[in-house]
Amino acid sequence: MRRKGGKLTFRQQMRLTALPGMLGVGFLYLLPGCALFYYASINNVFQKRFVGLENLLDILSNSYFLLALKNTAVLLAAALALVLLLAILLVLPNAFFGWRTEGVAIVLLIPLFTPSVISVELLQNVGGGLPSRWQLLLLFVWRNAGAILLLLSVGMARMEKDMLEAARLDGANRRQLFVYMQFPMLTLYIGVGAVFLVMQFFGIFREAYLLFGTSFPPDEVYLLQHYMHNHFLRLNYPYLAAAAILFTAFLVAVIWVVRVLTTRFIKYRHFIGCEYKMSEGGRGR
Repeated sequence: MRRKGGKLTFRQQMRLTALPGMLGVGFLYLLPGCALFYYASINNVFQKRFVGLENLLDILSNSYFLLALKNTAVLLAAALALVLLLAILLVLPNAFFGWRTEGVAIVLLIPLFTPSVISVELLQNVGGGLPSRWQLLLLFVWRNAGAILLLLSVGMARMEKDMLEAARLDGANRRQLFVYMQFPMLTLYIGVGAVFLVMQFFGIFREAYLLFGTSFPPDEVYLLQHYMHNHFLRLNYPYLAAAAILFTAFLVAVIWVVRVLTTRFIKYRHFIGCEYKMSEGGRGR
């Protein structure tokens, strides 16, 4: 209902403000999602005979899909571990000696905005003799380490200096400060960086295609994107739609696992920090 004078209530104004966003979600996500499920449940785009879950079951029993799923999971885990470990190692001088790492992070951001063709050409000149899997991992680390280092550097800069100084007065050394205070505070930033890396990894098909020059790369780097791309080239839209559904489910599962691990790690580190405060900090007074 309108107020007297013809003015809209606050709730009505909020509904009108949210209406364009809701329409956008409906047209850009819900309708294409319904079309995706429709194509995944028919035999082909000509006969359009309903086959239910047959396409999904065929894909789950396909050896190439299982190979692509295994390679994607292995390479994703390795890529996240390498980038996060490298970023944490590069932020250690900031934690132990107070050296600012924002400048290094900005320099390392350059590969992220470098055209993929240039990055691939540099890799082929420098590490062209490496195994295929290591070439792809090296390219991913080269392009994304700077973004994660910048994120962790921002986290280090936003820490409360008074709390760290109080811990130093309690007798905590640099290692204890990093393990029990600074690293737990960085856990949230590490989780955000992990989600960013997951999204970046699923865009690595472009670099992989340029690196190996074909949509049929060596078996050890055959990814889900290659599998979907090959079905697209064959105009096999029902299988492509079914693969897209499984790909989305895999992506959601990965992000959920990252979120759960980050949340549990934050709680665990908070518990360890409390234990340190009662033991090490108490004895340092």
